[in-house]
Amino acid sequence: MDDPVHFVMPALFDWFCWFDDGLQRTMREAGFPEVSRAQSLVMVNVVRGTNRPNELAKKLRVSRQAVHVTLKQMSEKGIIDLRPD
Repeated sequence: MDDPVHFVMPALFDWFCWFDDGLQRTMREAGFPEVSRAQSLVMVNVVRGTNRPNELAKKLRVSRQAVHVTLKQMSEKGIIDLRPD
C-alpha cells in the first residue's frame, strides 16, 4: 500500500504554488512590488485578521524574529504599514 503522505504532500505543495503564482500575478497587475512566498503567507494571514507578529509566528510556525524580518521587508516595499500597539 502506498503511503498517502507521498501522494498528498506534493499535491498540497502544487496547490500552494498555484495559489501563490496567482497572488503574485494579481499583485503585479495591480502595481504592487514583487513579494516572496514567505511574504505571501504573511499577507494572507494579515488579510484574514492576524495582525500581531507573535500571532503570525504561531500560525506560520516560524520564529518571531523571522516574522519581524519579513514584516520589515514588506514595510520597506510599501506593502504594509507597521504601527506600534
